[in-house]
Amino acid sequence: MKPGYARGDDHGVSGTAVARAQTRRGEGAAASDGARALLLESAQRYAEQMADSPVLDYLAGCRGITDPVLIGRLGLGFVGKPSPGHERFRGMLSIPYLRYDAMGSTVATIRFACATDGCAHEHHDQTTSLPGHEPRLYNTRDLYARVDELCICLGEWDTITALARGLHAVGVQDAEGWRPYMARAFRGYKKVMLFTRAEDRGRSMRWANEVAAQIPTAVIAPFPNGSEPGTIHTG
Repeated sequence: MKPGYARGDDHGVSGTAVARAQTRRGEGAAASDGARALLLESAQRYAEQMADSPVLDYLAGCRGITDPVLIGRLGLGFVGKPSPGHERFRGMLSIPYLRYDAMGSTVATIRFACATDGCAHEHHDQTTSLPGHEPRLYNTRDLYARVDELCICLGEWDTITALARGLHAVGVQDAEGWRPYMARAFRGYKKVMLFTRAEDRGRSMRWANEVAAQIPTAVIAPFPNGSEPGTIHTG
């Protein structure tokens, strides 16, 4: 069994959690069995290529992510030998959007992050989606957790940072990635924290205001301890 792709879930699954997880049905038309299998196979292959890859230095030095258990649970990988159609992502870090159900794990999509600090490459963004893939919620695994409070973060890195701090967190890929159907996944929580960024010219605050209008228990707040999401450096 590959890291991050274990059958089932270690949080335990309640009926409410299953209902929340079913929000993924709103993520657009279901991919064909072949396309879904290719995504899972690719994500597993990239996770296997992670050991001793150069992106580990990027994760530790630029993102402050060093916990191998967290890296494995999220299925983060390295595109050393790309799958067909992924050649332009060679050398990048793969971030699979894992999904879990009674049959095991699947991959809804994969996003690819440049492992160059302060990426200014003209041929790709810092994080790139697969063509034709609509925005989705990241780390929906935490929707299965039996908790009363949950965080929503902007971007995969902010979400991973929150997870590294021991928080339960789900992510939206960017400020334009929120869709109204996603609000259904957060019904029933006593508090839903919406974390904003300190220096993004108000984009995250506008996003948070939009989301808060759709989730009655939402609370807008800066990242805990005054730290900027996306890094867990404390020194």
